[in-house]
Amino acid sequence: MEKNKLDLAEEILKLSNSLSKRVRGQPRAIETVCNLIEDDKTLSDIEGKKGPIGIVLFLGPSGVGKTELARAAAECIMGSEHYLTKIECVTLSQPHTIQLLLGAPPSYVGYDKPPLLSPDKIFRKSKPGDAAPTNPKTALLQEQKTLLTARVKQIRKEQSDMQREWWLKLNQLKLIEESFTTLDDLTDLLAKINEEGTRKSVALKSESYNKLLRIVNISSEEVSIFISQNEESQVKLGLLLAELKKINDALKKNSDATNAVGDKNSDIFADMGIILFDEIERADTTIHNLLLQIGEEGSVTLANGVQSNLKKALIILTSNIGARAIGDVLKEKSIGFTSKKSIRANHAYYDDNELEDLEKKILDIASKELEKRFPPEFIGRLDAVVVFRPLSRATFMQILNDQIEMFDLALRLKMNTALVVEDAVKEKVLQSSLHRPESGARLLSHKLKSMLKRPLGRMLARNPGFNGTVRAYLNKDTVDFEFTPKAPKRLM
Repeated sequence: MEKNKLDLAEEILKLSNSLSKRVRGQPRAIETVCNLIEDDKTLSDIEGKKGPIGIVLFLGPSGVGKTELARAAAECIMGSEHYLTKIECVTLSQPHTIQLLLGAPPSYVGYDKPPLLSPDKIFRKSKPGDAAPTNPKTALLQEQKTLLTARVKQIRKEQSDMQREWWLKLNQLKLIEESFTTLDDLTDLLAKINEEGTRKSVALKSESYNKLLRIVNISSEEVSIFISQNEESQVKLGLLLAELKKINDALKKNSDATNAVGDKNSDIFADMGIILFDEIERADTTIHNLLLQIGEEGSVTLANGVQSNLKKALIILTSNIGARAIGDVLKEKSIGFTSKKSIRANHAYYDDNELEDLEKKILDIASKELEKRFPPEFIGRLDAVVVFRPLSRATFMQILNDQIEMFDLALRLKMNTALVVEDAVKEKVLQSSLHRPESGARLLSHKLKSMLKRPLGRMLARNPGFNGTVRAYLNKDTVDFEFTPKAPKRLM
């Protein structure tokens, strides 16, 4: 029992660290998710289970990581985002759309389609490695690993073919050596018969020797070429294997984050499922009542009569309730930013006290809107309500660095080109994104693409085959690029 508790605590800590690397600036939200999972495991051992792992509502402005945290949790716990059961509530705005969740009755259209809340849809039945990795860094590394592995197999096949040719040449040389011996014996025999035979034997030996020598020279040249090609092949193979080892090491390091849980020696997170109801406020009240039932009983009966057990499911609801009012608060807070705070480059866009105040304001706005939109019994069934705080300037910079790192990794793996972005460029991209804090990190991603990725992509397209280092720098308030044709290391 003590060992199980220690294992659980260790896995939860790994999960928290993994989520923090992917979802920036939301420690309370990550802590809430981890606590729900840990509490469920602990309390189920004490008093058994009734409902799901938890039903948690994510509130907050747009672009701060609400949906991303659900994706990251699926990636870390289940091995891939593909195992996340994402339900777009905008498609559930009418009462009859509950059929998408529970299935259609017999003889109705869609009866043969598995409902979204069926066990096969929610709970992973295969191993984590069976799904395509959705962590961007892992996906890039896996893609490059596949290409390198195929190249290694090709070179080894070429070596095998050359080895076969080598043995053929050796056998040919052996036959030639035997032919020299036979020719010597024949000419000696002719010489013993008579003088005429001696003259014929000398001519025959001279002509045959010349033919055989030509064959020997050709074979010797081919053997020399083979030796040279084999040496080149061995060098290429050595470099590829070294590169493959680096990628495997990088994958292993990255797997500490993406596959931090679900260790093959532990079943702590086995058979967990994650369900995301995105924009729950758009769903019909029949869906809200269904969630009440799931929260109470931990199961639901599908249209085909199958009982879907959801006690091992973590249910995440996201909502943009009060988004306009929250956006107005953030806009009001950002007034005067460019005049004073832009000068303080090392100062956070929001300091800790400001974030606390904003978090309280957002919670107050969202709580009032929740009471208007949902009945008290629905709100009371929620295990947690998490307010995603606005992103600080430091968090924006972390996200920007993460995205640049991913772009640099893609360039290194696919084009053997390294990207170096100067701080002035980062600051330019950041400043162009902070005037609309209500947009969260989405505007930052858009600005990075328009100011850096697209111009660089066009320049690389006009310089096919370029291998080297690209430096992004600020030239008269515009991002410019300097190309240095020197091959960098393939991996960081």
